[in-house]
Amino acid sequence: MSKKSKRPKKSKASPPAPEQTVQIPATVAVVESVASNRARAIEVVASLGYQVHEAASVATATSSLSSSSPPDVLIVGVPEGAELVKEALHHEDRPVVVAAMAGPSEAAYERCDELGADLFTIRPHNKDGLAAVLRAAVQVQLVRQRERALRGTEERLRDRLQQ
Repeated sequence: MSKKSKRPKKSKASPPAPEQTVQIPATVAVVESVASNRARAIEVVASLGYQVHEAASVATATSSLSSSSPPDVLIVGVPEGAELVKEALHHEDRPVVVAAMAGPSEAAYERCDELGADLFTIRPHNKDGLAAVLRAAVQVQLVRQRERALRGTEERLRDRLQQ
């Protein structure tokens, strides 16, 4: 004789709370010349839990690169922002540069390499696309920070050895 297995009773607990925005300790500057592209990117960035940096134009983004608190990630619309991408590459403590461009993605990959951007995203901006790119950008920025810290430690140890 076989026993009937009892199915677990359904919990009468309340359903899970709706998705809450988690604050991610990374700032993202969005520089898009087309207002609708910029507005959509900012909306998605904020909905993903990132802080939106105040740099909104090429001029403010360029000056923020040299400031005491540059953004961690810089999303730049290209081809309009190509010069900003090149400018960002000259700063040692620079943000991760994400080139935002029109598709197709096969051509975007090559254009991203030509510009020297770290990553790229395809317009129109959407949550799925930006979520993956921003996650990768934050990881790249963390690796860069660790590398800088290790270089500083190495220099201090070298100085101590020479003394």
